[in-house]
Amino acid sequence: MDWHNRYQRQAEWTQSLRLHLIKTRLDITSQSKVLEVGCGTGVVTDWFKDQQECNVFGLDIDYQSIAV
Repeated sequence: MDWHNRYQRQAEWTQSLRLHLIKTRLDITSQSKVLEVGCGTGVVTDWFKDQQECNVFGLDIDYQSIAV
């Protein structure tokens, strides 16, 4: 199975929720640090980097998925 492609499709489904949370609930500045735990191949991590000027890091137990 192509997990990266699957994660990309799933990220599309939740994009509006993430945008809502960023705009209304999170106080993120350029000095903020964001950690995505269970990032898989980093689809949402990369998306977040594109949306915000801050330090974004991904962490996953499966090293092979991070290495994509």
